[in-house]
Amino acid sequence: MDICENSKHKFIKMMLETGRLHRSVMEKSLQDLDCSPSQHRMLLILKFSGRKVGQKELSEKMKISKAAVAATLKKLEKKGFVEKKTDEEDNRYNEIVLTNEGLRMLEKTKEVFDKADDLMFSDVTEEEIAATLKCIEKIHGSLVAMNRECGGECGRCCETDKEACVK
Repeated sequence: MDICENSKHKFIKMMLETGRLHRSVMEKSLQDLDCSPSQHRMLLILKFSGRKVGQKELSEKMKISKAAVAATLKKLEKKGFVEKKTDEEDNRYNEIVLTNEGLRMLEKTKEVFDKADDLMFSDVTEEEIAATLKCIEKIHGSLVAMNRECGGECGRCCETDKEACVK
């Protein structure tokens, strides 16, 4: 007997499986560039933050531990994609800065993501995408409300943090 007894369960299962499969495909696609999806995401946050970003802010935006941020930054720094610069006003604060090499990597990873998106949505119409997105946004809104009722935070991507929604 399938654990998906009804359409709601099947929908949830398919969303979870689709997310895992997407991550797996993107990890393999980015392998040749030696840039993981989490490294790509960190570079994007740095590019579009529009202000000084430190490790604490990256940890909060990515919803990962400070240790995980430090490990990812170490790899990005070794590859020359980011630099740490000491804040002139506060020597305890290190600003993380995207380098030109990091910007070039983002151009390459964008091509990989764009190609994957085109293939992934090749058999899906704009109307189907819009309808599915509307449904997922409603479900997301319900989950955000449920999480707040339990005293939790809103999660990785909510109405207060659209920037976290970057690819």
